[in-house]
Amino acid sequence: MKIVQKTYQWFRLFILAVWVQLFNFLEFVQLCFLYYPFSSFFKVDLYLTFLYLWKSPFKVAKVFALKQGEDPYAYGETALISLGALLKKIGISKEDCFFELGCGSARSCFFVRQILGCRVVGVDWNPCFIEKAKKAKETFEIEKIKFLVSDFSFLDFSDATIVYLYGTCLDAKTINRLITSLRNSVKKDCKIVTVSFALNHYLNEEVFEVEEIYSVGFVWGKAEVFVQTLKQKN
Repeated sequence: MKIVQKTYQWFRLFILAVWVQLFNFLEFVQLCFLYYPFSSFFKVDLYLTFLYLWKSPFKVAKVFALKQGEDPYAYGETALISLGALLKKIGISKEDCFFELGCGSARSCFFVRQILGCRVVGVDWNPCFIEKAKKAKETFEIEKIKFLVSDFSFLDFSDATIVYLYGTCLDAKTINRLITSLRNSVKKDCKIVTVSFALNHYLNEEVFEVEEIYSVGFVWGKAEVFVQTLKQKN
């Protein structure tokens, strides 16, 4: 019986690995046609690939998480094709200021800046990610993009017009701290985008108004993405 269970587990892991590779390949093909013709983005994306050639973003996140005593498998990135489609539905423009919370390798940040043209702030508390992102920014002299080593749950969001959080593995304490920071500093018309959950789920009152719910594809499957704004300030 144990042999059967182990075989089944290994089979599931094999299927998952095949699916991840297929998903990434299909995204790469779409990037080649849709976004790599923009040389400004292609160059920085290729450079980021080179920076993580010997140690992938997942491994960088895993090593850091183990040192912090956290879940080493919590890292994930949004597919650029999915993010681009989502932000176009939301109505992003060059006048926006896009905050990505937990930006990781910052690939999404450079995508938003170089393709969609708005100001970008990437935040992650892993200094290795931010160091490499700043190196890419300086190498290509990219303006209107900023990176911060910080716990994003304590940020000032007064400059943000779009806040994006792919935080499916965050604990409730961190999310509640983030909610407090958003309530204290975010503008009323700022769009707060969260994956898999709405912020009101962690509250006893409806502080945020959910304006749209989209179904978005991630490497692990489809998920609901909530677009919400602040209902009222304290």
